[in-house]
Amino acid sequence: VGILHEGRLLFQGDVHELTAAPVPLWEVVVDSVELAYRVLANADCEASLDGGENVLVFQARAEQVATLNEALVRAGVSVSRIAPRRRTLEQAYFELPAGVVDV
Repeated sequence: VGILHEGRLLFQGDVHELTAAPVPLWEVVVDSVELAYRVLANADCEASLDGGENVLVFQARAEQVATLNEALVRAGVSVSRIAPRRRTLEQAYFELPAGVVDV
């Protein structure tokens, strides 16, 4: 995949490389969104509601996810699933370096 803007090559690589976030996004499905949000906030991990009433999305490095999951479970949160979430091509395009692409 290549992305050009005004004749300038902004990106060249495969789709997975383009849609991979610099710090990966994770989706967690829990029984208590409020409690999970507080636990993640206490771990300096910003989370937001997305994709459903029991779904939080947060950014973390892969090596941090197990520790965050453990913190959630210790706090009494039932975790049904934690999975990486990839950016869409549209999101990746709009997140190219600021000032490079005018929309």
